[in-house]
Amino acid sequence: MTDRNSIVKIAVISLIATAVIAYIVINSKSDYRPIVVGDKAPTFVLPLLSGGKIDLAKERGKVVFLNFWATWCTACKEEMASMQWMYNKLMKKYPDKFRMYAISIDSSDVPDIVIKYMKDNGLSFPVLLDTKGRVKEMYKTTGVPETYVVDKRGVVAIKVIGPRDWYNPVNYQPIESLIAKD
Repeated sequence: MTDRNSIVKIAVISLIATAVIAYIVINSKSDYRPIVVGDKAPTFVLPLLSGGKIDLAKERGKVVFLNFWATWCTACKEEMASMQWMYNKLMKKYPDKFRMYAISIDSSDVPDIVIKYMKDNGLSFPVLLDTKGRVKEMYKTTGVPETYVVDKRGVVAIKVIGPRDWYNPVNYQPIESLIAKD
């Protein structure tokens, strides 16, 4: 009888362990769903490098360009000059309808490295600090650079993985079309 009880206990324990593992696997897969075009953009509040905070929810009615980047990212540096050019062009033409935020995922709590990077590269667009990676996790980014363009209703209209040449009309005109659209 003890052998039979031992077999039953082992079977029950195995069945419970299998159920727990299956539950963990199923739930962990369902938790990861990247933000895609057509999704409502997750809202957040982050500190600005220059001081103050930005609340994405308060940007409704504007087209918002969000670029996740880091100072150590070579591909990010490749696109920054063209981002600056596009920022200047679109802010001059649409000052009340467009915003650009470069979201630094550098983990340092001291923003000196980001300040130096911006100065050394002649960049003046606004930078948000995501030092804890909270917003990066909300957007489920796959790396840097990664860009999301949020339309006036707060919906992701464009998603770009990797660097882009924002000087190229093929890349910036869809954004300008979103801004000009009523």
